[in-house]
Amino acid sequence: MRTHPAQAPIDLRLVLDFLLFDANNPRSLTYQLDRLKAHSKNLPGGQTRHALTEYERVVGEANALLKSKSSDIDQLTAVSAGAKNYDGLDDFLSRMGRLLATIPDVLSKTYFKHEVPHFPSNDVHLS
Repeated sequence: MRTHPAQAPIDLRLVLDFLLFDANNPRSLTYQLDRLKAHSKNLPGGQTRHALTEYERVVGEANALLKSKSSDIDQLTAVSAGAKNYDGLDDFLSRMGRLLATIPDVLSKTYFKHEVPHFPSNDVHLS
C-alpha cells in the first residue's frame, strides 16, 4: 500500500492570485480579459470608433471589477463568522459570472443581423 507524504495546505491567496490576477498566465481572468479588450479592435469599426460599444463597456466593467479586487485579496479570502464560507469570493465570482455571461448576447446584438425571414404565403388566390 502506498502512502502519500504530508503536503502543506494550499494557500488560497496564492491560488486566487494565480487564477485571477496573473497577467502572464493564459488561464487567468486578467489575461483573458486583456485578450477580449485587445480583440475588440479587430471587430467591425474597431479602429474608427470614438464611443465605446456595449461589448467594450461590459469588458471594461469586468476589468474594473477585477482590478478593484486585486488590491484586496484579503477580502476575497476572508471567512465569514461562524459559517466558514468565503462570502467575499462568492459575491465577486457571482458578479463576474453574470457580467461575463452577457458578452455573447452583446456581441450577437451588435454584430449580427437578427431578422425574421419573410416567407411568401402558401395561400394562393386565383381570380
